[in-house]
Amino acid sequence: MSRWKTLAVVVASGLTLLLAAALLVPYFVSLDSVQARIVTELSQQLGGVVKIEAVRLSFLPLPHVVLTDVSVAIPDSFGATFESVSVYPRLAALVRGEFQPVRASLTARDVTIRLPRANGTDGASIAASPAMTDSPAQLQAAAAGALAALSSAAAARAPGLVVVVESGSVHLFDSHARAVLFTDVTLHMQLPPDRLRLDLTCRSSLWDHLTLHAAVEPVSFKGDARIEVSHLRPHLLAAQFLPEQGLQVEDSDASLNARVTFDESAVLQAELDGSLPLLTLRRGDESLVINGESVNASLRIADSTTTFSLHTLQLAQPRLLLSGEVSFDAGAPLARVQLEARDVDVAAARTVTTFFAAGAEVAGEIFGVLNGGKVPRVQLQAQGPSFADLMSLNALTIDGALVDGQVRVPQTGIPKAALELSAVSGDVAVANGVLRGERLIARYGTARVHDGTLRLGLAGPAPEIHVDATVEADAAEVPDLLKRLVANAALTRELDHISHVEGTATAKLALSGTTHDVAVTVDVAPLSLSARLEGMKEPLRIEGGNVAYASGGIAATDIQVTNGGSTLSHVSARLDWSNARASIAATAGPSRVVLAEVFPFASRWLRDVPWNPEAVSGTVMVDSLSIAGPADAPSDWRVAMAGAVEQLAIDSPPLREHLAL
Repeated sequence: MSRWKTLAVVVASGLTLLLAAALLVPYFVSLDSVQARIVTELSQQLGGVVKIEAVRLSFLPLPHVVLTDVSVAIPDSFGATFESVSVYPRLAALVRGEFQPVRASLTARDVTIRLPRANGTDGASIAASPAMTDSPAQLQAAAAGALAALSSAAAARAPGLVVVVESGSVHLFDSHARAVLFTDVTLHMQLPPDRLRLDLTCRSSLWDHLTLHAAVEPVSFKGDARIEVSHLRPHLLAAQFLPEQGLQVEDSDASLNARVTFDESAVLQAELDGSLPLLTLRRGDESLVINGESVNASLRIADSTTTFSLHTLQLAQPRLLLSGEVSFDAGAPLARVQLEARDVDVAAARTVTTFFAAGAEVAGEIFGVLNGGKVPRVQLQAQGPSFADLMSLNALTIDGALVDGQVRVPQTGIPKAALELSAVSGDVAVANGVLRGERLIARYGTARVHDGTLRLGLAGPAPEIHVDATVEADAAEVPDLLKRLVANAALTRELDHISHVEGTATAKLALSGTTHDVAVTVDVAPLSLSARLEGMKEPLRIEGGNVAYASGGIAATDIQVTNGGSTLSHVSARLDWSNARASIAATAGPSRVVLAEVFPFASRWLRDVPWNPEAVSGTVMVDSLSIAGPADAPSDWRVAMAGAVEQLAIDSPPLREHLAL
């Protein structure tokens, strides 16, 4: 900053010297000698080369001096050529015998500015300069010092001087010799003592048109500025100054209006309004197109804190209304993000988030569960020592609502049991690395899920999982649902003997444990369904009671079963496969069993019986019945029955005759 401060003093002093000599000296000496002296002294003071083709006086419309074909060249930093420089003195001061320039009009041809390299680097950008790592207060102090030096020089020799530059073009080179051309540059600047006022307009390859109006008080450094940029081309700006970044900006268009103020409480405050009709981004082989409608934001930079407040960001693609605040306190240090989004499409948000946060844990885990849907409102908060820390699941809090969502609840230990839910609606939150859902409704196939709660860990080798829900299903889907939820070969074999299931079933579903070891319980009640069992001619009807599955077994309680002329009442049964050998236990109250109807189904359990019947008929009138034993060895069952048998007939080849009782 000291170099530019010195340059400002030298320029102001040199300009004053040039104006005084040009107006007064011709009365005493030749203009040629004055011209030579001006060229020599300015060249020495600027550390460069100054050339002036001619110096002449003009009296119309007011007395002034004209310098023609002026050029200034400072090695490695600045160069300019001017067609003419016209300097007007303050007439009242001349009458008193004083020289005070009041206006300088410059008709520029070309100006070249080269930004300095960072100290100790070769070709590094100015953005890497140590000066740019100063705090905002230090930068403010440096800028105020340079302005104060300029103000002091102007107040002493040219108070209130107005400098006008017309028809200029400026080439701005960065430290890598990349150039930006500014054309149709028009500048109107008034020097202190009161305020430094600046009005600038120009065109550029980076935008169609830029307008700047600024005013700053040199002592207090209070001021404000208004900037309007139409059809800003961010892709050219990024290519010019950020050419080697992993995220590339392609064909884009934006417009911006900004009002910047300086005051004592904050180094800088800015209000921003604009539009972003097109923004195209590329990362490797992936591209992202964003179509924006409007943006309204503000920026506040204090000594150690920078706060960016996004009042509204309206996007057309992806459809999104976003607001919030991003801040960083370098003194703490503490980075904080608070955002609220509305009308969010989950699929589009997944595309955008994974594009910007490629490889980030938080994006992969959340969108691995949440696959689609709409979010009317969602709030996001995160804080940590740095912005990089905000991408940690433990630093992130999300609270929102989901409508018509697609959710996949993984169970790594049982791959086929991953719950693929559709039409999911409810309240969803993420905190401390855990996804929670409340008041959830959904569909699982044609089954309807309601009153659901979800707790799912998003990190770690074995994340926790807890699901509670009520499921209303078409009974035809129950066997398939049980097969998917319960990876048990014995249960699957039994379910394979059931077909043509009809009716409805309401079940309480619960999953608890980890995604590698989850316990599933299903409680179905009341029952009202029918099904065909393998070998039976008539459908089996089940009414009342309940059927429950828990880890290791399935049990039925107090149900009534009918099949043709057979009726079983108050049936309770349990198939238990928690041990190495599955077992079965069942009881029934007063019942009537037509043996010819049930034998085709039960015969598969009698294949190992020594007398192995081929047919059984008759009617059993049961007062009470109990069965217990290994499920795969009916010959070892313990059967206790009270009742009567009518017209029992058994056809068994090992008995070598038809036995009738």
